[in-house]
Amino acid sequence: MSETPDAGRLPRRDEIDPAYRWRVEDLFPTEQAWEEAFQRAAALLDQAGQHRGRFTSSAQALLACLQWMEDVGKELSRVYTYAMLRHDEDTADPHCQAMHERASQLRVRALQATAFIRPELLALPEDVIRGYLAEEPRLAVYGHYLDDLMRMRPHVLSTEMEDLLAQAGDVSEVPHRVFSMLNDADLTFPTIKDEDGREIEVSKGRYHILLQRRDRRVPCDAYEAVTSPYEKVPSTFPPALAGTVKVNLFHARARKYPSALEAALHSEAIDPQVYHNLIETVRANLAPLHRYMALRRRLLGLDRLEPYDLYVPLVPDVDLKFRYEEAWDLVRGGLEPLGAEYGAILDEARSGGWIDVYENRGKRAGAYSMGWAYGCHPYVLMNWQGNLDNVLTLAHELGHAVHSYLSQKYQPYIYASHAVFVAEVASTVNESLVIQHLLRRLDDPRARAYVLNQQLEDFRGTVYTQVMYAEFEHWAHRQVEEGRPLTAEAMSGRWRELSQDYWGPEVEVGPRAGIGWARVPHFHYNFYVYKYATGMAAALALVRRVLDEGEPAVTRYLDFLKAGESDYPLALLRRAGVDMATPEPIVEAVRYFEQVLDEFERAVSAL
Repeated sequence: MSETPDAGRLPRRDEIDPAYRWRVEDLFPTEQAWEEAFQRAAALLDQAGQHRGRFTSSAQALLACLQWMEDVGKELSRVYTYAMLRHDEDTADPHCQAMHERASQLRVRALQATAFIRPELLALPEDVIRGYLAEEPRLAVYGHYLDDLMRMRPHVLSTEMEDLLAQAGDVSEVPHRVFSMLNDADLTFPTIKDEDGREIEVSKGRYHILLQRRDRRVPCDAYEAVTSPYEKVPSTFPPALAGTVKVNLFHARARKYPSALEAALHSEAIDPQVYHNLIETVRANLAPLHRYMALRRRLLGLDRLEPYDLYVPLVPDVDLKFRYEEAWDLVRGGLEPLGAEYGAILDEARSGGWIDVYENRGKRAGAYSMGWAYGCHPYVLMNWQGNLDNVLTLAHELGHAVHSYLSQKYQPYIYASHAVFVAEVASTVNESLVIQHLLRRLDDPRARAYVLNQQLEDFRGTVYTQVMYAEFEHWAHRQVEEGRPLTAEAMSGRWRELSQDYWGPEVEVGPRAGIGWARVPHFHYNFYVYKYATGMAAALALVRRVLDEGEPAVTRYLDFLKAGESDYPLALLRRAGVDMATPEPIVEAVRYFEQVLDEFERAVSAL
């Protein structure tokens, strides 16, 4: 099938070759099987009364309760994942919407049913818990879990209050759901004409392809086509984001945290200074980005840059298009330094129904990896358009997927996930290795310059842009915490200010850019975006070690992937060789950007 926006009409899902669709049947062969699992999960939740108020009476009762908690999690993980995947295949399908809603409600029920565990455990003196651990050897596996629980003691409430917060879980999801349904299902975009006058149906998946067209009218029209629908619903997007911020603040205050930021970071034992250091360090190092923007303006021959000029490749006439199978070969070769075990997992992902490749009508936009379903392989959503960015996204999401796979394989269920703080490390290691592999394979000077430009763009998007997002997100929460209204005007004004600060004097931000905050789904994920930047800094350090040291560094890195949540993320990274509690990795990352910029300037001057 064609892999460019010129394909015109988006295909229906049943028009996509099954070889390029993920296999939800690996979770459940039929919807009836899913329904039966749903009922099993619901029945498990009904057993909560067997443990509530009793499980702290002995080591054996504690063990039985924790095993029940794990059984609930295992069953729910598969039920919810299946419903989510079916929903995301076609977000406009009312049947799949209903399945997803039921699974979401079951997830909330599970939170409610297990909400008694933490407060009842924390009501026990710590020496009693230590005594249970010494008495019952089978509790040893829960040692880190119980230690982490003790760390949370000041923020865990009474059983009644925990029940109340759990019941509020479904309501807390409403702002995000409103945003998601409007953004993914209800929002439509107009058609535009390409350079040859052909009509193209604009979609979020095609947007970044269109921004790369050399005819300036096309990216300008695409920019207007994507931003204008957000401006036409001013009464929906602002309260959705404000609602999410208020939900975060409500939960933070209920749990006696001084701020929403500290509440979000405390769950992973991240010192808030890591967040502030990131913003301060990047803020102090905006000069390389401004230098890059000045170079971009000169190479494009413009007096001033507009926001839609920021994604046009600076090296024209390079036909780096990739069929999906070609991209896989490139990714597989680039990740060869990670060793045989890693490579075997990639081979399984390629042929094993892990990946949903092509865009179809109603499909969720973007890309992600979902590795929560216990006892089943991870799933990866793509919307393939055939450019280099898609290749790197494939490598990125496979990094998440393999991380999930290894954590589940080598850790017991209680630690089989991984902290989000370290998740972006695995994905970005893959991107860096693949793009360096591609550069080694390219002989064409123009193609090399093009890929160097892509490296600069990746860094800009992952570090500079995400730190700008992080600064906006922190500002939005501070607005509400200090009693100021989070209005559309305030958010758009702040977004324009930040865009100007980060992009620099070469860019004419303009009023339309202010709506950019409304298009970022991650603002509904509670201080998520900063982890992209810290992840890239850690990843670049790890890649250097893998390529310089070889097997010893690979072993440390794979041990990091296999560790799951068996320790805190900063500790896991330190064992892998990177200390993210210091500003040094961020500074080194900016220096890497400058080195690539130097090489790119030399490359384009020689063309």
